Amino acid sequence: MSGSKAFCVVMQVMTDKKTARSKRRVREYNGKTYFLCCDPCVVAFDKNPVQYTYGQ
Repeated sequence: MSGSKAFCVVMQVMTDKKTARSKRRVREYNGKTYFLCCDPCVVAFDKNPVQYTYGQ
């Protein structure tokens, strides 16, 4: 997905890429970039990224 929006794999909502970058809510996993919508999503993703990236 390109543009200014991305899909948060934890909350299953759209999020703003620029905001995610500025708040350090971006993660790299298995060569793919994930933009997360909020700090609790970052914690959940960091704890178990496989849960949120399986099949992607």
